[in-house]
Amino acid sequence: ELNVEFHKGLPKITVPLPSRKERCSFVLKPISNTVGDFLDMLKKEDKGIDRVVCKSQDGTRIASSNTIETLLDEDFKLIINDNSYNVSTPKDERLSTEEVQNLADIKTIVNRLYQALHVDEHQVSKEKELLAQLETLKLEVQPLETVYLAC
Repeated sequence: ELNVEFHKGLPKITVPLPSRKERCSFVLKPISNTVGDFLDMLKKEDKGIDRVVCKSQDGTRIASSNTIETLLDEDFKLIINDNSYNVSTPKDERLSTEEVQNLADIKTIVNRLYQALHVDEHQVSKEKELLAQLETLKLEVQPLETVYLAC
């Protein structure tokens, strides 16, 4: 039995693996993962998978370059070797494109704030490091200056 659910806003697909006769869960990123990525994950997880493909309900092959987000827009078939699984995607739990974009914007803002708050710490740390190096160099140069002034 193949299962699709959303966990913390990300799709989690649980697939029965043919070789080991056990189920394995794959958490996918809707925007950055593609159908090809998902199929590669399946093949890496179970070396007994010779052929795996995603098809729409009408039998049209779904391109490997499609995003997971577009894959989950409609129900589809996952064919592993000779086994075909009808996949029903939950419609109500999925994040919309707008919500995903808002989350990306929030991540960007948090990253900028983090950088802004830690730039001062980095500058102070660098300044201390450079002052320590300057002191060391002054101590190394002092005997040479004494000899130079004596001449």
